[in-house]
Amino acid sequence: MPAIPDGSRDITAHVALDACAAAGRAAGAGETVLTTQRVALRALGLDARRPPLGLAASDPEGYALTLCRASQDAELVDAAGLGGFGWLAQAVDMALPESLAKLAQTARG
Repeated sequence: MPAIPDGSRDITAHVALDACAAAGRAAGAGETVLTTQRVALRALGLDARRPPLGLAASDPEGYALTLCRASQDAELVDAAGLGGFGWLAQAVDMALPESLAKLAQTARG
């Protein structure tokens, strides 16, 4: 069945990210980060913590909205789910965001 970019089909591909990273470097990419979605999103500032319970009493609507967002964020960083997906970030003619660059430095030791 052909892929149709309308969201009606789930397309999954297994990709050798190390090979993609090598090709990117050969094409001129500078910094390279191979990591998981969980690590990358946390480095970029995603915080999946629940809001303080006291907010429910002082601002019930704000609490519900913040709790909903935290739930969505938690799904993105769940190590057993979406957070386990691999990420490759490379920069060409620009720097990686500082938080991702630090991940690259940490991986190099």
